[in-house]
Amino acid sequence: MHVTVPATQAQPRRSGVVGHRAVREPVELRGLPVTSLADTWCDLASRLDLLDLVIAGDALVNRQAGSFEDPFAVDDLRLAWHRLGLRRHARLAREAMDLVRPGSASPQETRARVLFHQWGLPEPELNVKLHSSTGWVATVDFLWRQRRVVGEYHGESHGKSWRADYRRQATIGDLGFTVVVMTAYDLAGGAPELRQRLTRLLLP
Repeated sequence: MHVTVPATQAQPRRSGVVGHRAVREPVELRGLPVTSLADTWCDLASRLDLLDLVIAGDALVNRQAGSFEDPFAVDDLRLAWHRLGLRRHARLAREAMDLVRPGSASPQETRARVLFHQWGLPEPELNVKLHSSTGWVATVDFLWRQRRVVGEYHGESHGKSWRADYRRQATIGDLGFTVVVMTAYDLAGGAPELRQRLTRLLLP
């Protein structure tokens, strides 16, 4: 458990507790004073690597309304960082904030998108609805519209719906898109095969 106290008080030290001293304006959650989501994300910059920090940021800006805070955008993360006056890990936080996007629907989609960025690929549109002349066809995870390429991340649950997935991919292909399917296996170990294929499809 992480416990934060005002900067004027002694830092908590006991088994099972990580103590912090900081200037924070807590919000209330189920009767307990807690740090706000934006402030918590800023604090995580000292504990997470770039990928996990972007995953956390994506989760915040894409969260559903109705929790203990109003929805907010990437700029709210920037404002929180400047308000807190943090300097350590500032480069990491700035890089992560530049990569946080609305529209990312899962941690694995974020993981794939960060890889695309690191590979120098064009940035895709996220969770886009495709339509034919008769109406809605599918909502795709990644869309490179100009290159007519669709990227689909398939998690474990897709193993039970493979027939529907094949039909869906065929329908997307009928619209003139090349469909690239990726899984956790494809994203592991630097994903050389996926990188090679996307580079061929997306770069001149």
